[in-house]
Amino acid sequence: MNIEDKLAKPDKTIGQHSNELIEQAKLLYKLGYIKSDDLYSDLLVSCLKHDNGKANSQFQKRITKGGNFQPEQEIPHNILSTFFIDKSECINPVSVYFAVLYHHYNKDSPVTVFKENRELIEKFLAEFGFDTNSYNKMKRNIKKIKDLFETELSDEEKQYAVLLKGLLHKCDYSASAGLDCEKVNDFLTDSLNNWKNTRNIHYNELQEFCIKNTDSNLIVTAPTGMGKTEAGLLWCGDNKCFFVLPLKTAINAMYERIKKLCGDNSHEDYKERVALVHSDMKSYYLEDSIISGKNYDFAYAQCSKQLALPITICTPDQIFDFALKYAGYEYKLAVASYSKFIIDEIQMYSPDVLAAIIYAIEMIHTLGGKVAVITATLPPFVRNEIEKILGTDVKTSDFSDKGKLRHNVKVYEKNLQSDDIIKIFDDTICDKVKKYLVVCNSIDIANKMYTEIKNSDINASVNLFHSNFTKNDRKTKENAILAASEKTNESMNIPEIWISTSVVEASLDIDFD
Repeated sequence: MNIEDKLAKPDKTIGQHSNELIEQAKLLYKLGYIKSDDLYSDLLVSCLKHDNGKANSQFQKRITKGGNFQPEQEIPHNILSTFFIDKSECINPVSVYFAVLYHHYNKDSPVTVFKENRELIEKFLAEFGFDTNSYNKMKRNIKKIKDLFETELSDEEKQYAVLLKGLLHKCDYSASAGLDCEKVNDFLTDSLNNWKNTRNIHYNELQEFCIKNTDSNLIVTAPTGMGKTEAGLLWCGDNKCFFVLPLKTAINAMYERIKKLCGDNSHEDYKERVALVHSDMKSYYLEDSIISGKNYDFAYAQCSKQLALPITICTPDQIFDFALKYAGYEYKLAVASYSKFIIDEIQMYSPDVLAAIIYAIEMIHTLGGKVAVITATLPPFVRNEIEKILGTDVKTSDFSDKGKLRHNVKVYEKNLQSDDIIKIFDDTICDKVKKYLVVCNSIDIANKMYTEIKNSDINASVNLFHSNFTKNDRKTKENAILAASEKTNESMNIPEIWISTSVVEASLDIDFD
């Protein structure tokens, strides 16, 4: 039987599909994302053998004539593929078996299917020309695979196997989609230097600190307005980068900001460089294409979803979910192993999400990725937990007293009411002060504050913005508050008061008087 000539997909043979995976593995190695020659060698074997089990007669019949998988007549191809692996070709045979056996998940565990279907498996092995003792030999390997599956990530053999399996997923998904699994980052450092030179500025202390410690993990606190975004990107340099923020509004704004920094929008070269990843990503891309009068770019959306672009701006649930170790989590963890992560606004998360992020940081650190927590606010217990994980491989610094003195603060020892806001407005309104932002700690309070101020005789435009608006209304209000922030006081006929919640301080780059 010539395995390579059998169909892996309706339009591709097993040989063609396997060679496409091998090209993706070569790309990962060329980019330096696979740092071990042994791992690379085993990845090539895994790519070559992962779909050989599809050569069985039942699969070939189904792929040509159609129909669904019939468990009483067919064995999942990932189980059968393991029999084609030659131990002599592997550096770490158990890891290769593990990666191939678990590169697809069905309802039942592959180990369970193997144990309960000996007769059917042996029928297909006879088709392939394997000897009658092949099942018993594989049975011994299955025991080792099961043990490996249950081993903790702190074990080096488990780390090797997880990386191998994750990289196999990476190659397989990209080959199936007909896309490169990674795009090279050869532009970020130049883009940042061009940004600096165009504005004729010098990097500040925070930014120089991040440049100096680009090979270390970072924990940095710095005030608003000190250039934390640029500092984080300077730390990343020309490496694969994830910028993690808590809110979709913040991510959208950061995406637009980095798009302008890293690409020429008219030529859409940012589509080779920057991705947006959150639950409404496709809607945002669609809206963007409608505004620009162009067709929806399915390839760009697919590359974004597969984490193939050099810079990805995302919510934590879209990348750190590997901490939950769901079926196939190794894919994202393998990507994390050669990536850098900028985490901002870490104080915004609920306790359960924060716990998952901290555990994800531990997993990233274990497999060789780098993390920079660069934020204005960092609770001490969070700092302690992260420092405990990173040990000596972390640089810390506090720039809280280095920023510009941008604010005058007055503390009221009470809950502020609408009457207090109106009095502040009356006491401060002048030609130089026309933009007011009221940040409340709940949506109910914001609604109440808005209603009371709106119904007063105040001579101002009173507006409300929080997360409970519909998607379309929220987008309109988001644009309006950004526009208000950018207005000069001289151009405003009437003062504007915006009443909001913490969504505004954590998600939008705005400046109010």
